[in-house]
Amino acid sequence: EVALDAATRLWSEGLIRGNQSVRASAPKTNSPEEFDGSYDSYIPWQSILKVYVAGMGKDAAISLILGYIKSPRLMNWKKGFITTHFVNNAWSFATVDAFWTELDKRFKSPTDEYDAVQTLDNIRMGNKPAQDFFAEWEDLVSRAGMTASRNTPYMLKKLQIALNQSVLQMIYASGTIPADYAAWKARVIEVAKQHAIHQNTFLPRARPPP
Repeated sequence: EVALDAATRLWSEGLIRGNQSVRASAPKTNSPEEFDGSYDSYIPWQSILKVYVAGMGKDAAISLILGYIKSPRLMNWKKGFITTHFVNNAWSFATVDAFWTELDKRFKSPTDEYDAVQTLDNIRMGNKPAQDFFAEWEDLVSRAGMTASRNTPYMLKKLQIALNQSVLQMIYASGTIPADYAAWKARVIEVAKQHAIHQNTFLPRARPPP
């Protein structure tokens, strides 16, 4: 019980205000939703919170993240978690990533890796911005445990299948074929911008109604 009170006090009364200069460097985003404890909502919620606490100190970030876990059915778990990991007015985790790894054990779906692999087989860039596509692609690759193999012919072929096919054709028509994932990413972003400009310039615009 003492640890719970200390953690709440740490989060709400001092540590975050004490790190204002650090927090100011983080991206400005809307306040995240509370986490309901479900497998389906964990990964999207985690992704938002990682951006939200970027630039904060470790203890402030962890306390803030736990502040968004308020579901009544998780209160016993949360109390036990704080009692175990909040020691001498500090979190026992070496890094925020280590904290997330511990939360993954409790809230990440047992089928998340399989689900990510399946989604990789079906994801398509379409007309979405290239940066948005690659953010989604890299998240799925990481969840599928394939980050280390992203430069293999198999993964590069899978990436090409997922790309906007007009953009892909422009890359092959240029005669300069990227050799690895980083090169593909940079080239796609560049060519996608050219493709968007071409579309906006040359496609006929719909006439306004009379």
